[in-house]
Amino acid sequence: MHKSVYRKKPLALYLLIFLLTLQSLTALICGASMMWEPSGVSMNLAPQLLDSSPFRSFFLPGFFLFTCLGALPLLAVYELLSSRGIRIFRRINFYDNYKPGWMLSLFCGFGTLIWITAQLYFTKTFHFLQTVYATVGLLILVMSLLPATMKYCNVVSNSDA
Repeated sequence: MHKSVYRKKPLALYLLIFLLTLQSLTALICGASMMWEPSGVSMNLAPQLLDSSPFRSFFLPGFFLFTCLGALPLLAVYELLSSRGIRIFRRINFYDNYKPGWMLSLFCGFGTLIWITAQLYFTKTFHFLQTVYATVGLLILVMSLLPATMKYCNVVSNSDA
């Protein structure tokens, strides 16, 4: 068990967890709605939004939204708070010195920014929520990369403490 479990969690970690949870809940709801009703009617999405995209329905974008931007942030939160975590994430963690949740939070931040960029590119439209979620993605990256968060998530220095 890592000693980081017993260390005081920094404010930046709580903000990161809040942002990941906010993103997750909204992406799970919207992604499920897009998969349930791929025409986009239930979310008032015009089918013309897909004209410049490789998609003919909202199902695949909804699936991506649900899994990558909905489920993954919840897993990141679990991994950030867990002392043991999920084995598969420990195995695929690119950053051995850091908790897998830290790596997943980076993926979530970059994934959100990529999602918004793709939306803008393919739909050729703008909605204020794109600015909100681009900001959320950027803040996830900032909170993940703050020294206090990195120190808390560093399992090597925490095990030496």
